[in-house]
Amino acid sequence: MWKREMDGNGKKMKHVLDRILLKQENAVTALTVNRSSTVLYCGSSDGLVNFWERQQ
Repeated sequence: MWKREMDGNGKKMKHVLDRILLKQENAVTALTVNRSSTVLYCGSSDGLVNFWERQQ
């Protein structure tokens, strides 16, 4: 997962690797996040759906 942050002088947005989520063994075909941005759902080419809950 990537997060966006401003660079040192506050003029440009950059993307920084935040964490790697491991579960999928097949190609990822869909991603969605719930309304409160606390759960990420991931669909794969084998028909499985995995999810990750954000830790507070």
